Amino acid sequence: MFRNLFLLFFLLGSCVKALADTAAVEDKGKELYLSYGCALCHGRNGSGDGINAQKFNPPPTNFHNSSAYLHGADGDSIRRSVQFGIKEDNSIMPAFEDIPPEELDQIISYLKSLQTDDSIKDLIVSNAWVQAMPPSQTTTAAYMIITNNSQQEAVINSASSDIAGATEIHQMSQINGMMKMAQIPNIHIPAQGKVDFEQGGYHIMLINLKKSVNKGDIVPMTLHFQDGRTIIVNAPAKTDGEEESSSMPGMKM
Repeated sequence: MFRNLFLLFFLLGSCVKALADTAAVEDKGKELYLSYGCALCHGRNGSGDGINAQKFNPPPTNFHNSSAYLHGADGDSIRRSVQFGIKEDNSIMPAFEDIPPEELDQIISYLKSLQTDDSIKDLIVSNAWVQAMPPSQTTTAAYMIITNNSQQEAVINSASSDIAGATEIHQMSQINGMMKMAQIPNIHIPAQGKVDFEQGGYHIMLINLKKSVNKGDIVPMTLHFQDGRTIIVNAPAKTDGEEESSSMPGMKM
């Protein structure tokens, strides 16, 4: 009996120590995050609201939203974004190649600790892209795959984008042998399922564009779900034939 109690206390002590060690790494990571100037754009608490945030469109990543990372929210993706930087149209983040590996690990631990919304993590946006259009065109379309890894159905009620006067969910369908496009009120994503937004099917229309959408631009969009959740998507503008190489697990660093 005493041996079992000893083992129990030993295991509890190990768990407490592990939690304390993790917290210490995250705290050190936040110190480094601040000392390297990340807060100037991303805010002191990683919410994307730093004093320089208004200078950028799309805005700096909100690290609390795992779907808002341009190149993925896992540790390796964050590491690549920090080490090599981001230079895609208006999305510019300098490369921090000289950060020592141990310090970079601590910063990554801090950033991952901010990803607290498990319900959003269950919804993954991948292969997002927007059709690049000539400057004379005022409408374009966005495509992506949305995977729902949760046990509950997810419903997209609407989408929005700062670059468009109106953003609508549309569906192409064949009626009497003719392809027709119509606006639809929502899209249901089944539990443990996915929905493809693709040419000839579901897509998001960006109408009355406020700026031209050129190849290589990053187009920000927000998906609004029936239960109040939102996912920010930063989709690269591509021409036909390029989209198959696109992959964006979860939306943006």
